[in-house]
Amino acid sequence: MEAALRAEGLPLVHLIGAKTEHKYQPETKRLLNTLIDALAAKGKPHEPEEIRFTTRTLRYPKMHWLTLLGLEKHWSRADVRARLTTDSVKILVTNVTSFALQLSPATAKRISAVEINGTTLKISNMPSAPDFLIISRTNKTWALDGPSFPAHTKTVGHQGPIDDAFMERFVFVPPSSHGFHTPQPIGSTKSSSVPSSSGAPNSAATFA
Repeated sequence: MEAALRAEGLPLVHLIGAKTEHKYQPETKRLLNTLIDALAAKGKPHEPEEIRFTTRTLRYPKMHWLTLLGLEKHWSRADVRARLTTDSVKILVTNVTSFALQLSPATAKRISAVEINGTTLKISNMPSAPDFLIISRTNKTWALDGPSFPAHTKTVGHQGPIDDAFMERFVFVPPSSHGFHTPQPIGSTKSSSVPSSSGAPNSAATFA
């Protein structure tokens, strides 16, 4: 874990209570509380100036004011490093083809440009929440106002049935007879059914 965090430029703080049972050693607890109190006092910004975001699927596409809409290759690592400056948004992405920015009115008012991987796009009127600005890459060129859901591509909520098969409620329909590969003749065993609230058997059941 320490090596993985170091590779991302993130520190891992070790607080070890030597020769201590399954409890906090007093000095370790004091140090831990100091760290937690400092984080609590700092608070969580509603609109952070900087974003570090990694995902491998558009099932999880969003962090704060940036939402990914398209990936070059799904299930490969996609990285975003985005930062708000006084008058622009600077973004570095890998394995990303499309994204949306949704900034607060106060922040959007000061933004006049978006820089993506060294390419600068001028913004004459930066939209603010609940509206958003879409930026897409076509033929290796970044441009404003791409489609929210490009045709014939995987995108947010449409990244594939295999990915999402068990993420939400679904209907299971049991067979009414044996398959062609089973040796038993039809009717030799009872077909399973799921009782409904009225007590009558159903041929389908919904699972959560």
